[in-house]
Formats: sequence, structure tokens, C-alpha cells
Amino acid sequence: MKIAIPETRFVKDLALVDDSISFSWKAITPSDAFVIGDSYHQRSLAPVFELLEIEKPKLVSKSNAKSFELLGVSEEEILIDGAQSSKKMISLVKSGFNTSRMALEDIQNLGYLDIFMESQRTLKRLERAIVDMSALKSAIGDKKIKNISIAKTFFPMRDGFLKLPKYSITKTLTGRMTIVDGPQMLTAPKVIRSLLKSSYPGGKIAQIDFISHEPRTAMLLTEKNLGKDIYEHLAEKLFDQKVSRTAVKKLVLCAVYGASESTLKKGLPAGVDVKKLVNKTKKILNYDMVVKEQIKNYKKSGKIYNFFGRPITPQEGRESLIFNNYIQSTAVDVALNGFGKILDRAPKRVRPIFFIHDAMLVDIHPEDINDFKNACKSIFIEKLGEFPLDFQILE
Repeated sequence: MKIAIPETRFVKDLALVDDSISFSWKAITPSDAFVIGDSYHQRSLAPVFELLEIEKPKLVSKSNAKSFELLGVSEEEILIDGAQSSKKMISLVKSGFNTSRMALEDIQNLGYLDIFMESQRTLKRLERAIVDMSALKSAIGDKKIKNISIAKTFFPMRDGFLKLPKYSITKTLTGRMTIVDGPQMLTAPKVIRSLLKSSYPGGKIAQIDFISHEPRTAMLLTEKNLGKDIYEHLAEKLFDQKVSRTAVKKLVLCAVYGASESTLKKGLPAGVDVKKLVNKTKKILNYDMVVKEQIKNYKKSGKIYNFFGRPITPQEGRESLIFNNYIQSTAVDVALNGFGKILDRAPKRVRPIFFIHDAMLVDIHPEDINDFKNACKSIFIEKLGEFPLDFQILE
């Protein structure tokens, strides 16, 4: 595996590459190299260090970094070979490469390297959005948006576009998304979505959602032919008579999250053994299978590992928490890798602008709407199966 420090970090404007055998200078950073020294690079190892709780390598001495910080220059803006002696630079660079290689070996041993880096690639494909500023001001004035601090993150910059959102999947235990900079779409009221405008004349903003994402992820661990509506699929397996979709949803919540069985009884046929029904639902959702396997990992190391190998440190060893952490984390990886696959086959003018957990917002040219809609019907995730998607134009 190649590891590189990009050309932007050196006075000589050349990238330094470590291919595990020797070091070499290259005119540009190789496309297949993992990168240190540039957190914004698509193949940056910074998220890997965060995930594995390893301190990010320092390529500039602390004293020099502190001096530049007083001038408002961040560490990654400092030219490595221009801010310190050759001896110090060589020492820090070698140490950085060694730390990086050990981190790569650790995440590769978990089997999680490729899926994690693909998720990072997807997150870094976002483009800047446009908001209808007059409509945003009206929504604030009409109290449709009450949190002004969140609303302000959607105020455009001088060129009329919003700031590019920067997402992270290493700030939470399971990888559930957070936005560390830019418009706070994850915590914004839903009305904000309707205020976004296309950058294309006559274009549209569309939302693509994974359908019933977490329960489907759980069921696909062992069962492949689920159909588009998993609650309908579950109802057919669990009941001899017609039961409302809402009742089946409550049953899943009770089975997975431990919701009250007494509230569940209201929507079910009379005389049903609720406890037996919950246990049957758990079996379909592979609850016991996941818990049994992951409890072993937890007792051994204090960690569990999602379907793809991501390490998770649960706050406690409660079975429902372990199951929820496992499924939520697996669903995050499915969503990001699924959205990446969609963007790979989408028309080139499609502009992804936000992720909202298992949903993606895109800016579409009017001529591409039908083609993109067809590309979004479903996505296949290797070793799991088919995930149907919902497409809607936001008005």
C-alpha cells in the first residue's frame, strides 16, 4: 500500500510517496495512495486515525506549529520542508509514515478498510447548495424555523451558494453522521429542505431514501427476498389475519428497542400472546443471532464489530443496546456505500448536496430527472442484498 504526503505540503511542489519499500518524489499524489497531511483529501487517513483512536501524525514540530498558529496558519497549511530543519522533517515524516502503515494494517485486519474509505469518498462528493433566501427569511419571521442559530448556517456566502457541509462518521460510536462544519441539515427543521433551490434553470431538488432501512438491514442478514414493504412482509409471517402497518411497526420497536408491550396490545387482534409475538419478531430480525455473536466480542475486548468490521465500543453490555449499535452502524455503511453506487451511475450533472442519515438530497438538471429516478429504484449491497429506495421531488 502506498502512503503519500501531497505536493501542496512541500516547497518543491512534489509529493513524497512511501510504497513500503522506498521513498520517492512524484509530480502529483498517486491516485491509489492513502494520504496524510491533508485532511480534506478524498483518500485522507485522518478519519482512520479518529476511528481507531490513534493520534494523527504531526509533520511539523509542535513549537513551529504553535508559532504559525499565532499567525492564523493551521498546521496543514505549513510547508513541511520550509518550516523546520531537514533532520527534524525527516524524523517526523518517517514517524508519520510508520504510524499510518500500522493504522492501515489494523483496519485492514478488521476487514473494514475498503468499505470505510468508500464511505469517506461518498461524503466528500458533496457540492454546495443554494437556498431561497427570501423564503428562508419568511420562514424565520413566521416562526416556522424557531432555532435561529441553525437557520443562520443556511445563510449563503457572497457567491450565493451555501458553505460546503463537512460530515463525519467518526464522532459517534456507531458512525451515525454528524456535521462538523457548514449548514446543519441533520438538526434543521424539515421545512428547510423545501427552501433549497436548484442551480439549474428549471432544475429540481430531489430526496432519495432507503425504505425501512434499519429493520431491512437486520432481516437481510439471513433472508434475501423481502419485497419493497418489509412491514407487509412481516405481517404475512406473523399473522393469519390483516393487521395495520402501524401495529407491525410498533411490534418491531417493541422487539428491537424494548418498547412497552402494553401499548402494543391496542393495535393487535384480541387474544394474541404479545410476548410470543415479540420473540418471533426478534427471530425474524436476527436479534439473538447478532447478540450471541457480539456478546462474545464484547466480553473479550469491550468492543463489538458491525457487519463490515467497524469496531464499536458500546456504553454497556445490555443486549438491546448491542443489537441496536450493530444494526445502526451497519445501516450507516450500507447507506453511504449505496449512495456512492448511485452517484457512480447517475448522470454527470447530478449534484449531491446533503445527506440526512439514510437519505440524500440532490440537485438535478431538468433533462436528467427521469434517468436519475430510474437509477434510484434500488441498490445492491454485496453480501447483504437488495435495498429499495424511494424517490421524491421536493417542492
